[in-house]
Amino acid sequence: NRRLGENILIPVVCLFSIGTCYILDKNAATWFGGFQIGIELLILNGIITFLGLLMISSRPEVNKK
Repeated sequence: NRRLGENILIPVVCLFSIGTCYILDKNAATWFGGFQIGIELLILNGIITFLGLLMISSRPEVNKK
């Protein structure tokens, strides 16, 4: 179990994910030779958000006795 706590970076990660997907959606046709991204943006948004939150989370301390 990982914990996020009250971290100011949580909204930053979520907004970064949305912004990245927006930029990718607007430029995908020119960057990828005409490929239009559709529902794949939902998957990409989830992956970016998950990885970002994973990077800023921490493991709880375990007391070994």
